[in-house]
Amino acid sequence: MRIKLVKVRILPFLSKKIRVLDLRDSNSFRYRNALLISDIHCRNYCKPLKIILNLAERRKYDVVIILGDLLDDSHKPANKSTIVHLLSKTLGGEKLNIELIYVLSTASHDPLLPRPYLLSGEIAKKLVVSPYPVALRVDQFSLFLTHGEIIVKSGALAHIINLVLGKLGVELAIEKIMKRSLMACFADEWLIAAHTHIPGLDFEYKVGNTGNWRLMWQRKIRYWKPPTYSLIEISKKGIRLIRLNKGC
Repeated sequence: MRIKLVKVRILPFLSKKIRVLDLRDSNSFRYRNALLISDIHCRNYCKPLKIILNLAERRKYDVVIILGDLLDDSHKPANKSTIVHLLSKTLGGEKLNIELIYVLSTASHDPLLPRPYLLSGEIAKKLVVSPYPVALRVDQFSLFLTHGEIIVKSGALAHIINLVLGKLGVELAIEKIMKRSLMACFADEWLIAAHTHIPGLDFEYKVGNTGNWRLMWQRKIRYWKPPTYSLIEISKKGIRLIRLNKGC
């Protein structure tokens, strides 16, 4: 697993460098198809996640990619054993016969890891957990995968920005800004993010967002951003946004 240092131009006079886990040239991570999800916000055993993973196993997807905020209230320093414990609890101790890539949110909710980890057989057939964005190939598509906090750290603020600009006719605004900021290194890649909880695809700009599955706060208080029950599928047929009829 190769880590690249990439320059992100936030403003004409302001830039920063981020680490990216680049799996594009690795023969161990070549996939024919994938399901991408995000923002499930699991606390303990997670029925929505299980439904998605069971769907992926039944339909024989090569990999499920989770773009952050899988967990809730787990935003503290962690290591490999912590990740195994948390995911095992979330899955009810069941081991999966598929591959998983878990791109962590570094802004909130997800555990804080010092570096990417590769685990085989403990949770899934293969599991990559990365605190950095991931560059990956699925079929003919080259992808840049991130939770989405590169430009706007606050998920609530990111949601409001995309919601307001969407009503003004500019869909997926933050994703487009991120794509532009990464142009030097990832001009031809699809950028797929999460974070805003607003799903969508833009084929002209090659950006997408997986949406969210969060229904409740603690103590069964309904969450202020409605769940979209959406995911993104990538296969030889193309890239498409799927909205399931209901959650779980």
